[in-house]
Amino acid sequence: YKGDWKNNMMNGFGLFNLGVDKVYFGFFVNDLKDGFGIYKWISNDEVKIYLGFWSNGKQHGLGKYYSKKGNKLG
Repeated sequence: YKGDWKNNMMNGFGLFNLGVDKVYFGFFVNDLKDGFGIYKWISNDEVKIYLGFWSNGKQHGLGKYYSKKGNKLG
């Protein structure tokens, strides 16, 4: 993790590598994804991307999902 810390927790803006095939770039509150963020991962040799909002560590609100099979807005 590279980014802002508060009280020994990820807080504010940061980049979090979750292994060689997953990365999150966005905002955190108390170690959880919260606010706008971009999550990129590889599944079955396909790059997938989610751009949107998070709340309490989960996708929440408006977002856009990109994959080879098509894009979704929701």
